[in-house]
Amino acid sequence: MNKKGFTLIEVVVVVAIIALLAGILTPLIFKYIDEANQTRALGDCRNISTALLLFHKDTGTWPYLSRYGVYPPDINYLYGNMGDMPRFVADAQSSWGTTADDMYFHLVTNGNPDQNTYIYRYRRAATLGGNILSHGWNGPYLPYVTDDPWAYKYVVSVGAFDYGPDSQQVVGAPASGQGGNNVWCLSAGPNFAVETPIWATETQYDDIGYRTK
Repeated sequence: MNKKGFTLIEVVVVVAIIALLAGILTPLIFKYIDEANQTRALGDCRNISTALLLFHKDTGTWPYLSRYGVYPPDINYLYGNMGDMPRFVADAQSSWGTTADDMYFHLVTNGNPDQNTYIYRYRRAATLGGNILSHGWNGPYLPYVTDDPWAYKYVVSVGAFDYGPDSQQVVGAPASGQGGNNVWCLSAGPNFAVETPIWATETQYDDIGYRTK
């Protein structure tokens, strides 16, 4: 029985074809992975922004109190409870501020079990004025807060909300009407660094996010 194997030239040709196909397909595969990561990050940011709006609808305020219910507002930004903390470049840090808290305690739970962070609106009306309404925190507004596709935390510049008696101006931000007080929900992207100042109207560099306000 005559058995014929592959010649050296045939093996070299097959290996060369495989290498050529790998060289063509690998960049395309990474491109699709990168696009999928960006799409997921933007979708997560939109979901968090929607949760913020629902939170405000129920409580009449924005989530920038501490988890212990401290008033006046004392939080510049919220961060997710999963993943590593991204770093802030200098220009972005000066606008975002430095006081932060875990958004899990605002959008998923209502502070500590024995002490609600956000009291009902009708109780706030006595000190802040406005209509007396009987509803308050009615979450969870998110089932959980995941990390971004690069395993880093999402961040939200809630201190930039400017709303009636609950307003808070972030130190270093331009005045309202001059491009300031934008509320960003951001993923720092593949370089793990937040580079978008809150007064930017578009995300900067490889940041991925959604502007709530």
